[in-house]
Amino acid sequence: MLVACSLKPLPIAKERTCRRCLRPYLPSANPPSACMHHASLFTGGEYGKYTGFVPASPRFEDRQRQRGLVRFFDCCGALSEDAPGCCSAPHEPFDD
Repeated sequence: MLVACSLKPLPIAKERTCRRCLRPYLPSANPPSACMHHASLFTGGEYGKYTGFVPASPRFEDRQRQRGLVRFFDCCGALSEDAPGCCSAPHEPFDD
């Protein structure tokens, strides 16, 4: 005797985009360290704020930098907007 069975296709998980790192991910594959991001904004400030102090230096280039503005992440001090994230967490969707 043959018994008919109906095979239903498994639902396909919809890919989401992380609001912190803007990368696509599957909710079923979202470990605690999946999203590398920065905890603060990429801002600007005086060189003394970035280094914590303004050292005295006889070199002209150092004196110019001490007076100038530097752009960096406040959380880790990275000087490039393309720097890899310094914090890890699970991805976070836009719609939650």
